[in-house]
Formats: sequence, C-alpha cells, structure tokens
Amino acid sequence: MAVAGSVAPPLEEWKNWVLHALVLLSFTLQATLLVAAAFRRRVDSGWLRAFVWSAYILADWTAIYALGHLSVANWAGEHHLMLLWAPFLLVHLGGQDNITAYALEDNRLWLRHLQALAVQATAAAYVLYLSFSSPGGGGGVAVSRFRKASIILYVVGVLKYGERVAALWVASRSRLGENYRSIKPKESHAVVDDTIDFAREELTIGLDGDAKKEKILVLLAHFLLHVPKELLMGPAPYEFKLDVYRLDLTAFVGGDGLYKVAERQLSLMHDVLYTKAPVIRTSLYGFCMRIFSCAGTAAAFALFHQGLMQALLRPQENHHYCGNRYCNRADVAITYVLIVGAVVLEAVALVATVSSTWTELGFPLFMIAKEVLMRAAPPLLLRVSLRRWQLHSNSYYWSGTMGQQNLLELCVGSRHSRWSKAAWFIGLEGWWNTLAYSGSTSVTECVKRLVMELAAELNGGVQSSGSSSATAVGSFFQFSLRLQQLRRALGLCAHDAHKLFLIGTCDMDETILVWHIATNVYRHDKQDKQELPLGKAVQALSNYMLFILAARPGMLPAPSGRTRYMDICYELTTDDSFQCASPQDLANKLLELGKEADNFSAPSTLASGCWLGAKLTDAPSKPDGDSMLKLIAKVWVEILCYAGHRCSGNSHAGRLSNGGELLTVAAIVMEYVKKGMYQAFIARPPHGQEVRHTSV
Repeated sequence: MAVAGSVAPPLEEWKNWVLHALVLLSFTLQATLLVAAAFRRRVDSGWLRAFVWSAYILADWTAIYALGHLSVANWAGEHHLMLLWAPFLLVHLGGQDNITAYALEDNRLWLRHLQALAVQATAAAYVLYLSFSSPGGGGGVAVSRFRKASIILYVVGVLKYGERVAALWVASRSRLGENYRSIKPKESHAVVDDTIDFAREELTIGLDGDAKKEKILVLLAHFLLHVPKELLMGPAPYEFKLDVYRLDLTAFVGGDGLYKVAERQLSLMHDVLYTKAPVIRTSLYGFCMRIFSCAGTAAAFALFHQGLMQALLRPQENHHYCGNRYCNRADVAITYVLIVGAVVLEAVALVATVSSTWTELGFPLFMIAKEVLMRAAPPLLLRVSLRRWQLHSNSYYWSGTMGQQNLLELCVGSRHSRWSKAAWFIGLEGWWNTLAYSGSTSVTECVKRLVMELAAELNGGVQSSGSSSATAVGSFFQFSLRLQQLRRALGLCAHDAHKLFLIGTCDMDETILVWHIATNVYRHDKQDKQELPLGKAVQALSNYMLFILAARPGMLPAPSGRTRYMDICYELTTDDSFQCASPQDLANKLLELGKEADNFSAPSTLASGCWLGAKLTDAPSKPDGDSMLKLIAKVWVEILCYAGHRCSGNSHAGRLSNGGELLTVAAIVMEYVKKGMYQAFIARPPHGQEVRHTSV
C-alpha cells in the first residue's frame, strides 16, 4: 500500500494505468457502437460487420473486466475518485439504445444477461461499499457529493442494464401481442382508425410535398407493422381486423406506396429485433426512464463538479479527495471524460427518443403535447426545423443494395488468379472465390417496378378468380405464371415444359443456376440489350440470386444447397474446353454447347442452362406480345418473390442486422398480397360496395 506523498510501487502504478486504459476503452467502445450501429442497418459491408462485431464483443468484456479489477483496487491514498467508475461501467453494460443485439441469436441469451445484471450490479455495489468504508472515505462536503453522484449513477446503470435485458427478452419472443400492441382485439379496429385520422390531420403540420409524403409513409409502416412482424416472428395470438380501404393510401403515397412502406418496415423491424425501441419508445414507462437517466447523469455531473471544486477550495476538510498535495490528475481527467461523455450519450438518446415516431405512436399523450408545442412555437423557428430534423433522423431505409456474383466472371477470373490457386491449396477456394468475386449494386427503380408489377398481376388473379388471397398466392407459388408464355415463345411441347426449370418443377438452386447460365448466354449474344434499363435489371436480378445461392444459401427454400453450384464451378474452372480469356468468349462456348444439348439424353445442370440460353437466343420476337427480355425479367422476379416468400422468418430477420435483403422486401410485398391488402394501395372500393375487412 502506497504511503501518501511517496512514490507508488511499479506494480501498483501499472495496475492503475491498466485500469485507466480499461475504463477509457469501455467508454470509447460505447461511443463507437452508438455511431456504428446507426450505419449497419443501411450499409451491407463486411468491414463494417467486423468492426461492429468487435466493438460489441469487446464492450461487455472490457466493462466486466474493469469492474472486477476495481473490486480489488487499492482505495487508499489518492485514488478515491475511482468509486465513481464502477457505476459508469454498469451504465456501459446497459449499452446504447440503437444496439442491444448484434445477431438474432443474441436475443436468446437474455437469461444470461439477466444473470450478468445481478452479478455485475452486486459487484458494483461491493465496489461502492469498499470506497465508502475505506480510510478517508467519510467526512467532508466533497465526499458527500461524490457519494450522492455515485449512488445516482448506480441506479441509472441498473435501470439501463435492465432495459437491455428487457429488450432482448421482447425480441426473443416468437409470438406477437402485448410486447408491442397492448390494445384488445375487439377494440383494435376503432383504435387504429382513430389513430390514422389523427395522424393525417396532426402529424404533418409544417410539412408539404415530399416531406409530407415521407412522414405518411413512415406512419403507414408503423400502422401495418403487424404484417412483417408475423412474417418474421410468427403469427399473432389473435386476428387483427383492419379496414384496408379506410386507409385511403393512394391519396398520400401513390401507386408505388406498398413497396416504399415495405422498405421502411425493414428498418422498423430492425428496431424491434436489435434495439431498445420496443421497450423505451412505445410506453410511458420507457419514456420516463429515458428522462430520468438523462437527468440523473446531469445531476451526477453537477454533484461531481461541485464536490471537486469544494475539495480544491478546502483541501484541509477533504485531504483524501484532491487536496493540493494528493490530487491524482489522471483520475480527475478520466472521471470528467466519463461523466461528460455519459451526459452527452444520454442527451443523444433522449433526443432520439423524443424525435422518434415510435414515441409518437406508442405514447399518444406525448404526441398530443408535442403537437401543441408545435402549434404554439414560431413556425420557422421550431415547427418546420424540428419536423425536418425528425424526418432526417428517422431515415427509415435499408441498405438499398443487392449482392452480385456472376458465374462466368468468377470462373474466368479464378482460373487465372494466383490467389484462387493459393486458396485451393489450403482448401478455401470456394470461400475465397465467393468473397473475391462478389460485389453489390443499388436496387434500381426498374427492379422495384418489376416487383410491383408481379404483385399487381397476382392481385388481378385474386380479383378475377374470386378465391381467397392466400389460396391464390399459394397456387402461384406452386405453378409459375410464365410456363405457358415461355412454351409459346420457345415453341415447346407440353411434355418439354420440365426443360424450362421454372419454380415448382425443380429445386430452387437448380432453377437459379439454369436461368443464370441461360441469361448470361442470352445477354452476351444480344449486346444491344445490355445497356437498356430492363437489361441491367435482368442481369442484376440474375447475379443477385446467384449471390444468394453462393453466399446466403440458408435463405433459399429447402432442399436447396451449394452442391450443384460447386459442381458447375469445378467443371468450368478445370475443364480445358472451357478455358477462355473473357466472359464473352465463355458465353460463346456455352452457346455452342447449348445448340448441341438436344442430343443429350440426361443433360447436366450446366448443359440444361446452355440449352435454354440457346433457345432464348434463337426465339423469334413477337411484336404483339412481351419481348423475350421482358419475359426473362418476369421469370427472375418470380424466382425472387418465390424465394423470399418461402424463406424462413429467422433467415429474413437475421439479415436485418446487416443492411437487409431485397428478398425480404419482396417477401413483405407478397405478404400484403396474400392478406388481400394490396388493393388498398391502388384504388378505392366502388360506390355502394360493402367495405371489406381483412384479417391480418
């Protein structure tokens, strides 16, 4: 134990510096997570994922290790300010509002975090007890204020850690209901209708044009959130009946509103599964907790600063706390960093909560009070500026990109790549080629339009057949809508329909591979169509579905796998007959192979793709029907929506933490069609027709 005024032993000094580093690292990791978590829902990047994962893992480990180190630290001499650090570490363990889980599996560990809450809260209380009972721990105004600050921070830390455990528990539940919507089933219709009317009239004050449209889209995404929640998390414990025509969506969002609502719901579902939003921003309790934590840290800062000034002004009364001789400047500086940083982080969390549409819709009284303030405030000073800031802060978007991998480019490039050969030597060729030859591209307006055209086509089938929406969509997902069109376009007999490898006739991985090869053969033969918006959309969808097969096979319906994909890659990279200098040359070889494939009794997947590509290339164009390029585009959007609809909810939910997938957007759109809600986005019911209610 070091004597006051003497030089501490080297080991003690080393321990103190390690503790300083750990505490500062813990705060730095929390600030890093706050910033990085805001990007991960919008950016699909391997580097960002690795960075966020490292910070997420290190944050808990560092705080727990530092808390344990504090419990055995030397409290005598000049280090009494460390008593405030234990509550800060507990606050850090509570995490940030915008990230409670890195992956979906983390939510299932809520019991482990509950146990950790009990253990770490006890450890922090033990540290406070040691600091209070240590020599020099009593007496003095400064000491009293430091103690009060530490107790306030301890309470804030316990509450924040409890919020995190509660958020993990809510996200881990497989069924819906009380965790997000507490209204009773028999009251749901009236409550939603009243909320919609109020939102239309009150929540768009000071907005016009695109800003008003964006706000309405976000509100609709909230009102209809039960649709993606049931898709991703399982069915609700009761049917929620909603008058779909009551929404009158076209008056606000236009015909493409459904796709835009689905995009924003990806971000809202990210909030449900990976943040504290369901706990903090949907109830009066959560909102009050956020106010208390912000006010508590501010009060702790005031007490600490006043206590420090008191100790410096009257060192004779507080000689154990920062007297002129015994003050440890490093401890003072670190404590200031921690407490000012905590105030800033809590203030950011409070502003985010106040500006969130979660809070508006989850706490109607707050929403009304906020609107009164908006009306009373000077229009240019508060109303418009806060509205537009709120819309900016609530950018309900996903990454807006889709992964890309082209089989021809991969096989030509990897054949001549030294890195691929080195990866083959150590048994990692498949992993390396997937990483090295994959990229991403933005989801274009043409792709979005293709998805909505399929939704409209399905909805038209529902209206004409008179069958239920679920039955019609299920029928579509068993038999492709393109079968007869392609047979006529290619001049095939009925018994040759299986050669088209459409959905419902073979495994999904085989469909993707055959049509990817055929699309590339067609695209390279029809050079004039490559630069057309539709041509780019077709190639993007083809590359995206191959990327899903190569990098995300778990998102495809069973029994899909990578076996056929690996076999084709092996054949194209090892067979000398396919050795080419460019993807164009390889496409020409595949076209030649396709013209000979009619002689094969049992063609392989590669030969089938080449045969189909040759048929698509040689098919005559018909001015009275869809062009071949348009027909190929419809096939690919069918494959996309079929895969999205059949993908498991867990697979969809798991990808939300990394920017989301186009598959998930398509699946949500299909879910609206399945539930009979698509019609509300395009038209009002005829005059005099009975209004239809839909169970969702």
